[in-house]
Amino acid sequence: MKVAVLDSWFHWPPRGGGIRDIKEVSTWLSKRGHRVILLMPHFRGRGTTDEMECRNFDLVRVRFSYNVHFNGPCFEKEMRKALVKVDPDVVLIANGNGLKPYMILSAKDYPVIVRLYSYELLCPAQHGVLFRESKICPYNFVTYPHRCAFCWNTIGFSPSLDWEFLRCFSFLYPFYHIIVKESLGYPAGFIVTSVYMKRRFSEIIPRRKLHIIPSGVDPDQFKPISSETKANKRIFFPGRASDPLKGIGVLLKAGQILWKKRDDFRILVTSEIPYEAPFIERIGWKSERSIGKIYATCDLVVVPSIWAEPFGLTALEAMSAGKAVIASEVGGIPEFLENGKNGITVQPNNPEVLALKIDELLDKDEYRQKLGGEARETVLRRYQWSQIVDEYVSVIHSLAS
Repeated sequence: MKVAVLDSWFHWPPRGGGIRDIKEVSTWLSKRGHRVILLMPHFRGRGTTDEMECRNFDLVRVRFSYNVHFNGPCFEKEMRKALVKVDPDVVLIANGNGLKPYMILSAKDYPVIVRLYSYELLCPAQHGVLFRESKICPYNFVTYPHRCAFCWNTIGFSPSLDWEFLRCFSFLYPFYHIIVKESLGYPAGFIVTSVYMKRRFSEIIPRRKLHIIPSGVDPDQFKPISSETKANKRIFFPGRASDPLKGIGVLLKAGQILWKKRDDFRILVTSEIPYEAPFIERIGWKSERSIGKIYATCDLVVVPSIWAEPFGLTALEAMSAGKAVIASEVGGIPEFLENGKNGITVQPNNPEVLALKIDELLDKDEYRQKLGGEARETVLRRYQWSQIVDEYVSVIHSLAS
C-alpha cells in the first residue's frame, strides 16, 4: 500500500515530540512493507532534513517561494498538486497546527486519516494549546467560535506560531470556522494519543471515528545504563524551557523551596532560560542520539506541565530509560504513569507539593530504582514502536478499504 504522509512542520533533527512521532510512524510503516512518501513544505527552514536519518521512506519537498505564497489556501492548492503526482492509496495527515484543515481539504479525494497531536482543530490559538487564564479551556472553536475569536491576543506573542496564525487566516471569522467545519467531514478516521484527547475531540467528532493509538518509544535508544555516583543528585527537565506551559517556572520555584533545605541537587536544562540560580545546570542542546544518555545518567526526571499534555512523550522516554518520573496529573500522562506504581503524579502548578515529592524521592534510592524498574516494564509491555505500528497498520487498512 502506498501511504502519503502530509506534515507541514517536518524537519530533522526535530524540535518536538510530534515530529519524532511521525518519523517513527513513517519508518515503521515502511518496515511493515508499505511505501511511505512524506510530503512537506520547503520554506524558511521547513523541509530541512538529515537524509540518512530518514532513509526508510521517501521525502517530497513542496516549494513555496515567498511569504505571500505560503498561506492556507495556497498550501491546500500546492499539496493537492503534489498528491496527484504521488497518487497514494491512503493519506495520513500529521503535524499541521493551523494548516491542518487545509491539509485535510487538499487530500479530500483520497481516503484520509488524521493524526491529532495537539488540539489545533479545537483551538486555533497558538497551535491548539486549549489553555487560557492559567487553566485548561473548557470550550472549543467549532461549537463556541465567539469565545475563541480574540483569545490569541490574550495568551502572549510567540513569533513563529503567531505568524502561522496569520498565514492560516485563523483570525478571520467566520471564514476559518467554515474551513474547519468542512474539513471535519472528509476523514475516514482520526487517531488520538489518549483517552483524554478522545473525550475532548468527541465534542466535535463522532466517537466511532476516533481511534486511540499512543505514542511509542524505542527501548534500545532510551535504555538504562550504569553510571557513576555523583556528589549532587541530577534532576532532568526534558521539556522546552522556552515554553511556560511546560512548567519550567513551577520547577524552578520548587527548586528554590528545596534549596533552603538542601544543596545536594542540580536541575539540568537543555535550552537557554532567563533564570539564574545555583542549582541550575545548563547542559546545552542535545541531539536525538545523545538525549537517551541524559535520561539514563540522571537520578530523577520531572515533567511539570501545566497545560493538558495530549500524551506526554518525554515522561515515557524517561520511563523507558528506567528512571523515576514525577509528572503533572494532566491530559494523557496519568494513562501510562500510575502514581506510586511506576512513577509519581502531582497536582499541576503547585511548586510546594512538587518540592516535597522531589525531596522524598531524592532520599529514597531504593524506591526510585523500584519506580524506574516498573516504568521500564510498562514501556516494554505496551509502548514499543514495534507494537504501536501494528495498531497503525490495522487502522489504516480498515479505514482505507
